This record gives sequence, structure tokens and C-alpha cells, in this order.
Amino acid sequence: MEWLMENFALVATIVAFAAAFLLTGRRRAYFEWANEVLFLAFDNAEKKGLLEGWSGADKLRHYLGIWRQIYIERFGKEPGAEEMQFAINKAAELAIKEKSIKATVERFANPKS
Repeated sequence: MEWLMENFALVATIVAFAAAFLLTGRRRAYFEWANEVLFLAFDNAEKKGLLEGWSGADKLRHYLGIWRQIYIERFGKEPGAEEMQFAINKAAELAIKEKSIKATVERFANPKS
């Protein structure tokens, strides 16, 4: 344990390289693809939701429909529970970021408030 503490930088570097090695190749490509598809699906759902007056549930349904369709086109099978949960988590993350951006824009638009 003492050796680990004395050589923490070396251990941390080795762990970082191991993590980078594990996330390369197909796995990394999958996450890049999934993030791009989910971002575009979220954007599409938000725009359609604004134009058609959809509720949040309607937008989520549309978003997940896009994800399901593109996933089937790429892999030839239905996305599993893990893939659907990843998509739902990404939607929540994007919604939080969108709210933050909207709040910032509103602050700049109304500097006196």
C-alpha cells in the first residue's frame, strides 16, 4: 500500500492507459456512433415537439423511435434493455444541458433581471 501511495502518478498513468486501451476500437466507435445518433434524435424530437406542441412524453417516444429504427438498421436486431437505458440516460443528460443553455441565453437577453 505504501508503494502505491509513493508511486501514485505511475499507477494513475498505467490505469489511464489501460482504460484508454479498453475503450479503443469497436467499443469506442460504438459509443461515438450512439452519441451522435442520440444527439441528432434529440434535436429532431425537440424541433418536432416545438412545431407540433408535443408533451415531454411525446418527444421521448419520438426520440426512442428514431434510436430503435437506426439501431435495427445498423445491427439487424432490436436494442436491448441496456441500449434503451443508455438512450434514456443520454436524453436526460441532453435535456439538462439544454435547460442550462436556455437559462444562460435568457440571462444575456435580460441583463437587468
